[in-house]
Amino acid sequence: MDQLPCFDHIDKRRAVLSALLGILKTDGKTLAQVSVSEVCLASNISRTSFYRLFSGVNDVASWYQQYGAELGIHRIGRTFSCFEGHLISLELICAALPLFKEHVHWWNYEFSFPAVNSHVNAMKEVFGERGEPVTPSTLYQFEGISYACHMTVSSWINKGCDITPREMASVLASLYPDELRRVLDKPMRPASSGAIAELVGLIGRDITEA
Repeated sequence: MDQLPCFDHIDKRRAVLSALLGILKTDGKTLAQVSVSEVCLASNISRTSFYRLFSGVNDVASWYQQYGAELGIHRIGRTFSCFEGHLISLELICAALPLFKEHVHWWNYEFSFPAVNSHVNAMKEVFGERGEPVTPSTLYQFEGISYACHMTVSSWINKGCDITPREMASVLASLYPDELRRVLDKPMRPASSGAIAELVGLIGRDITEA
């Protein structure tokens, strides 16, 4: 399979992310107050290199959301159960919470619509790979779940992640009807519990050491 765009130049992308998080935490700035020049200086990359990776500072958050989705919820039914996939994506969000506090609102079209749409497409692809039919009713279920998951996570972020990622992953997994969990909770290539624990455990260090 071709490299996904969100994993292109991953070391440089993580360096930019770490620099931006450092500015947000240390300087107490909002995302809108951070300039590309500041991020370039802090991450030791040129403006040209930055714009090869991102369209602007806000795009770092959009990239990171997609990166987290690909590592977690887009692997549901492939290597993870509903709970496991959401847990990994939520742990990634928590590790970069300052980035999302300003960027995620109850409904931000530019950020939220692609997130919901990519979640729907991931489930459709899994069903296709498994030879399961995607009826109009199933598609509406995909759309409803994706929207509900995104809005629930947006609320969770706006409240400062007042419950743990593990508790929130249980909430999100409960949104999937039993007929879908029959497929999605039985991954084609299940990850071992040790591999899942290792990935969740490495998430914070992945970011801060980039």
